This record gives sequence, C-alpha cells and structure tokens, in this order.
Amino acid sequence: MTGSAAFPADVAALLEGLEPGRTLWMQGLGRSMWPLLHPGSEIRVLRCEPVQLSPGDTVFSVLPSGQPVVHLLLATTPVRTAGLLRSEDVPGGRLLGKVVAVKLKGREVPFPSAVGPLLLGTRTAARMPVLLGAARVARRLLRE
Repeated sequence: MTGSAAFPADVAALLEGLEPGRTLWMQGLGRSMWPLLHPGSEIRVLRCEPVQLSPGDTVFSVLPSGQPVVHLLLATTPVRTAGLLRSEDVPGGRLLGKVVAVKLKGREVPFPSAVGPLLLGTRTAARMPVLLGAARVARRLLRE
C-alpha cells in the first residue's frame, strides 16, 4: 500500500464482525502513522462503537473508498481522520475501533488514550512548516 497504514479489506470485515469489547491483533502495512507506528507494527484493536471514540484516538476506520486504515481521529461528526503527518482523509468513513496496544520487541505495550491531545498537537506542529511553506509560495505567486 502506498504510504497509508492500510489493511486488506477482509481485516475490516473480520473486525466489524466482532462484538464490541473484543480485540483483534493485526499488522499494519503503511507509513502514515510514522514515527508512532512503523510498517509491520503489530497493533491490538478494540472493537467499539463510534460514540466511545474521541478526537485524538488512534482508530481503525474504513474510508469512504472502502480502504481500511489506522489513522488519528480528528473529529467524530462528520468522521474526519488523518495520518499523523499527512493530510486529512476524505471525510465520512466508518469507525470500527481503536488501537489499545502495540507490540514492541515482542512485548505488548498499552497504547494510552491520554496521548490523544498530544498527538493532535504534534500533528499540527509537525505540519506547520509545510503549511507555512505553502503560504510563502502562494504569496510569492500572487506578488508575481
């Protein structure tokens, strides 16, 4: 998959078939959540209802295109998600669960919900040079 923390479609169907409260281990394929998650990271996803999720959660969702991804939840109404250092996904995906643990060097490490606001702030701060650069280019083009 190209640059996105993407999964095969059958993984989404498997997760969607689980009862809320159950978990599923899966392996990510992309880099959109780097440096938090690396390609091949094993993550544990808790199947839950969308009302149990908050902005800042790292969620498993299905984009409107049908592509399952693990991205940062920006807003719940409408559903807005994005990779950690990437632009937003097309709004309106389906939320299926959230990342609750990751395996690091073979050990399960809890993925705390308290890091959500920090992730949102980090995403904004990390993208600021990109946004400022684009603003400079646009201003230069307008002057010319």
